[in-house]
Amino acid sequence: MERIEIVDKGIYLIETGERIPEATAPTGAVEPAIKFTNIEETGTVPARIGVEFGLVYRIVGEPDGAEVTLEFRVNYPEDGLADPASPTPLRETKYEMTKPIGEPIYFGYGFENDWELVPGSWKFEIRHAGRKLAEEDFSVTK
Repeated sequence: MERIEIVDKGIYLIETGERIPEATAPTGAVEPAIKFTNIEETGTVPARIGVEFGLVYRIVGEPDGAEVTLEFRVNYPEDGLADPASPTPLRETKYEMTKPIGEPIYFGYGFENDWELVPGSWKFEIRHAGRKLAEEDFSVTK
């Protein structure tokens, strides 16, 4: 693996695959996208239920198709997300997954609950072996 290349970013229509439990995720799981279409290339996102936003990236390196373990982080605005079921605000989601070299892959977030609709700076990061390889900021607005 040489690097991460961001292909595009913005608001997407997605089709998700299997729901994978993830304790650090606001809804308790992540759902990898199996189909994704960029419907608006933007860094500004409206805080509305049903809005899905993020980025498409490609792992650059050899050999094509080889699996690489990446760490994904979403850092929420300063005050965090105030899940009514949790005593403290959620400030970040962090998890690892293996992804193939050479294919376009979606990494994003979808608003499902009112308490997730927090305006401010949302930062998406992709890391490998402790090193940040890609970062994209989104401004979520009311």
